[in-house]
Amino acid sequence: MPLVKTLKENGNFEFYIFERNPKHITNETITGSFEYSLLPKMDAVLISGTSLLNGSLDMILDRAKNARLKILVGPTAQILPEFIGDYEIDYIASVRTTDIDKTLINLKFGSSFGLFKKYSKKYVVKV
Repeated sequence: MPLVKTLKENGNFEFYIFERNPKHITNETITGSFEYSLLPKMDAVLISGTSLLNGSLDMILDRAKNARLKILVGPTAQILPEFIGDYEIDYIASVRTTDIDKTLINLKFGSSFGLFKKYSKKYVVKV
């Protein structure tokens, strides 16, 4: 989680990293069951693009409606701002592929983002 590391090193923030998969819970994450009660108290929310895939984006945004800043982040957050519609998201922070052929080869072999990030470019878009 490079973004979290950067924020921790450059500011005085209190973090809650919710993880729904029990296999991925670490000493830096808490179970996703706390999302419902903690999200309404957040000032800012960084939402994994995976929420677009697993159907949790609606619930997260509903519970985080008090947050002043909502950012959809990560490689799976690749979505055109026009398709956000009525979702109250302030920014999209993702990556775009710069070499489709090499990226596809890496994806076919099940490579993680770290192995093909050299074929992509990070971006942030205000929605």
